[in-house]
Amino acid sequence: MKYAVLLLTALLLFGCVQQAEQSGLANPASEFCIANNGTLELIEGTGYCHLPGGAVCEEWAFYHGSCPSATPEPSVEPVTCGIYSLGDSWPAGDDCNTCSCTKTGIVCTLMACEPTPSPKATPSPEPTGVESFKGGLEASLNSQFNTTAIEFESEYYGYFERWTTEYQDELWPEPYSFEIRNKNDYRLGYGRERSSNGVSVSWDSRGSTDVHWLEFKCGEYQFWSKTNLIHDLEFYEFMDACTNGCQEK
Repeated sequence: MKYAVLLLTALLLFGCVQQAEQSGLANPASEFCIANNGTLELIEGTGYCHLPGGAVCEEWAFYHGSCPSATPEPSVEPVTCGIYSLGDSWPAGDDCNTCSCTKTGIVCTLMACEPTPSPKATPSPEPTGVESFKGGLEASLNSQFNTTAIEFESEYYGYFERWTTEYQDELWPEPYSFEIRNKNDYRLGYGRERSSNGVSVSWDSRGSTDVHWLEFKCGEYQFWSKTNLIHDLEFYEFMDACTNGCQEK
């Protein structure tokens, strides 16, 4: 009789479980398993929860937290630092410090760097030939007239080149005309001649109210000037300023 009662009780319990499963109702342990993305399996009347990480635990033990293996280790994304991987090192952009890819990301040293010296400018070559001659004349004439306006410009004249410029002095009605030629036919036919700064200079004086033409040779170049200077002292000072340019060549 005792065994009959036990058998009847077991059958009733099994029927209740089947009825609960068929009706879609689950116990709290089953619901907890499903809520944690687990899958239930019934083995000999006992429910087991299969978790995503591969752990398997009796559902009530999992529900009460007494199944340590039921909590899988969280997946760890591989550490990347752009084009670099964990453990890689590379020079920083300042060519002084170093950066590395660590588990926490990119880490760089913070050493103070020596300033990069500025590249030295390549000095321009010293002017030669007519460029040197023109430069010396421009400097001397600008100093003579206390100006910066005198600057020779190149042009082609017949079969040779020449470089010309003018300067208008406020004290004289006519401008001063200056000309350099690379024509080697210097002549001394102006009637007046003088050596200034080691340079032989000739000029033509056409009366006390007319212009003066001054000419001298500096190497292969010739210099002419048309001036309105009348007083001999002024004209000689002007001549010295012109020949200074030849000395600086």
